[in-house]
Amino acid sequence: MSMIASHYLTSQDDSIQSIAVHPKEKTIVAGANSPDDDIARGSNLNCRFFTLTKDNRLLPQKAVSTLEGVNGQYQRVARYSPDGQLLATGGTDGKLHILQSSDCTEAVPHLELGGEAYDAHFDPLSTTIVAVSSKKCFVVNVKQGRTLWFTEKPIISGLPGDFRASRFGTGLTQGSIYLVVNAHSRKKAFVCKWNTSTWKMERFRAVAEKPVTAFTISDDGSLLGVGASDASVSILDAKSLTLLQRFPNAHGFPITSLSFSPSSRVLVSGSADGTCHVAKVAPKGRGMSLFSLFLLALLLVLLLVSVALYLIGLPSDDGEL
Repeated sequence: MSMIASHYLTSQDDSIQSIAVHPKEKTIVAGANSPDDDIARGSNLNCRFFTLTKDNRLLPQKAVSTLEGVNGQYQRVARYSPDGQLLATGGTDGKLHILQSSDCTEAVPHLELGGEAYDAHFDPLSTTIVAVSSKKCFVVNVKQGRTLWFTEKPIISGLPGDFRASRFGTGLTQGSIYLVVNAHSRKKAFVCKWNTSTWKMERFRAVAEKPVTAFTISDDGSLLGVGASDASVSILDAKSLTLLQRFPNAHGFPITSLSFSPSSRVLVSGSADGTCHVAKVAPKGRGMSLFSLFLLALLLVLLLVSVALYLIGLPSDDGEL
């Protein structure tokens, strides 16, 4: 890998808390608060747009405010719709904004999430968005601003928890929504699969013994990537939620970002330790789930026991049993 372009914020600017790349244009949006002096004057142009030029320069384009109130708030979420026409931003102020990407005007009235925004994701048709705060999950028609489904205070396998991430299925898994729930005990984390026709949970799986901190889905909808606070990275089959691969201690600190390559053959993770981990995705035909490995081990044990019993039952050299 090599760097194509870079842009350095001033020493007075805040660190970047969210970032998104336009799916069809060479535009990047980043959430970074303005300098403290600007915020003190009531101005926080926290949502910043950059353009990658033909000669590979990353130039500032414009900046707008997407936060209600300026003190201590920041933009946690930025997400473009697949058609590139909409941009969703969510902040610690508990508001989700759906903006026209062309001029940053509100496409529909903002949504009150009832807590800090943690994640948001558009469906493949760019008509619906799923967004979560820790306690609430909303599915909203972005053309009408109408809530299609809502749930709150998740309890999975008898354990109360908090929402952490959300993704729409696509391709092979279109018609599904995936929600990550971290147990309040911080000793278990789940990925849950919901059907968008019945709004019923089809299945769930415990994926980590520590809270999940990053989550993604491959472009073809076949794979899920999970990053946890124990610095591990896992890959799941999106249909069955079967564990396909796990990379323990992929980083020195919790995972902050995950993304599959367009071919779904590589999963890249980033961490607060400043490192980037590149993992090759094993072909599904070659991978084995933990349950499959358990069955294989059980069959081997039974085979060995059968062989041992057969040998014990053989007659001795003098013909006696």
